[in-house]
Amino acid sequence: MIFDWRYSLFQNVPILLAAGLFFIEIRSSINIIGVNYLNLAGVFLGIWLLYYLTVQRRFYGNHSAYKPTNRQLTGLGLIITITGIMICAALFFEIPAKNDWTAWMAAILSVLLKDCCTLPKLTTIQHKSF
Repeated sequence: MIFDWRYSLFQNVPILLAAGLFFIEIRSSINIIGVNYLNLAGVFLGIWLLYYLTVQRRFYGNHSAYKPTNRQLTGLGLIITITGIMICAALFFEIPAKNDWTAWMAAILSVLLKDCCTLPKLTTIQHKSF
């Protein structure tokens, strides 16, 4: 099984940055985003939009194999996704609100591992006739 960790990191940089800000705020007394999850969603959307417009759009033009539409999920990726959703749901409903960072960590890990288990779609090369 091939793990495409480069694709996973490239796709999930905004998620990792937003999660880093969220965990820094939880663990320290620094108030970066605010405790409100709506603020976190706004920061995440801003980071993602900036990342997409400055980096991803240009990269996708040069490397079509990294476009999400040109990737397919493997069987292991599907198992990781289903297991991650079940673990995250269990953790969100069972853990008190003060300690929900473990559920967020499980969600981020399942997204990263799911993207690691994708492969480029096989395409046929069409030759032009002379």
